[in-house]
Amino acid sequence: MVDARTLAIVLAALLGLVFPTRVATAGDGVVGTATLDLRDEATGRKVTTELWFRAVPNAKIEWFSPRPPLRAIPIARDASPQGPVRKQPLVVLSHGNWGSRFSLGWLALELVKSGYVVLSTSHPGTACGIALAMFRSRSMKS
Repeated sequence: MVDARTLAIVLAALLGLVFPTRVATAGDGVVGTATLDLRDEATGRKVTTELWFRAVPNAKIEWFSPRPPLRAIPIARDASPQGPVRKQPLVVLSHGNWGSRFSLGWLALELVKSGYVVLSTSHPGTACGIALAMFRSRSMKS
C-alpha cells in the first residue's frame, strides 16, 4: 500500500506536468548538487550522475538550465550538504531516451525539499545531444 505522503508527491509531480504554474524559487530552501563520475566496472564506461540534496543555507545559488527548452532551476552546484548528516530516503530518477541527468531537475528539486536525497544519471548511449545521437549505434556495440 502506498502511504499518503508518497501519493501526494506523485500526484503533485503529475499535476506539475499538466499545469506547470511556477518554478521553485531560491527562497524555498537551497538545493545542492554534486556531479559524480562513476565507472561501470563491467563495461569500463564512465557514468556521470548528479546527487541532489539540501545544501547549507549560505550556498551560492545559480539559475541553471542544461539546454533550452528546459526552464532554469535554482541550484547550488558543488555545495556542502546541510547538517546534521542523517539517514534520508533515496530516490533514483531515470530520464527517458535522449534526456540527461538534469531533464527531471524540476522533480529532483521538489523531492529534495520534501526530505529526499535524489540521484539522477545520464545513461551512456541514450543521453541528449546531436553528436551522441549520430554515434549511438557505435557506442552500443562497445
